[in-house]
Amino acid sequence: MKFLIIFLLQLLLVSCTYGFSWFSNWFGGKHSHCPVALYSKDSSYCGYKLYAQKSFHPTLEQIGQYAKECKVKVNVKQSFINDGDQIIPKINDYTQMAFHLGLGFEYELLDTNERLLCNRVCLNKPASQIMSEANCFTSKLKSIQDIKQDAFRPEQLVQKFNTTDTLALLELKRKDLQEKCKNLKM
Repeated sequence: MKFLIIFLLQLLLVSCTYGFSWFSNWFGGKHSHCPVALYSKDSSYCGYKLYAQKSFHPTLEQIGQYAKECKVKVNVKQSFINDGDQIIPKINDYTQMAFHLGLGFEYELLDTNERLLCNRVCLNKPASQIMSEANCFTSKLKSIQDIKQDAFRPEQLVQKFNTTDTLALLELKRKDLQEKCKNLKM
């Protein structure tokens, strides 16, 4: 009995120190695979490679469809941030957390000839002051329920989090995901 209690305390200590991902990795569970993958299904995206969680890919597909309908290209400026071996300071912002979880990207809009149509400054303007193609695209984005534009950085689109997701809980998810994706070749 004493041995069992000591073993459980050590197990708890290891879990608190290294996170719970070691457990699934150790036993080779199906959850030990990186859920982040390159999204390359459609030509409406250009710029940097777009890496995101596979669960976010259907949303990216819908955004791509809207880009085609509005005759724009989504120029990706940034997507999933792989921490690698870097020590990351505490993240106090839901939008930035989304980038570390593979649930967001930064963009600007190009016309079909890949010339700049609407950048960060343009995306901050009221809809009536931006070109019709960009206005078409940003209007359609509002119909997607699972994403939001950052209020201060409208060029950043991220998946909405559940209202119960605190930054502390998301930090645990980030550590687990980053551990699973540490060997992701980008």
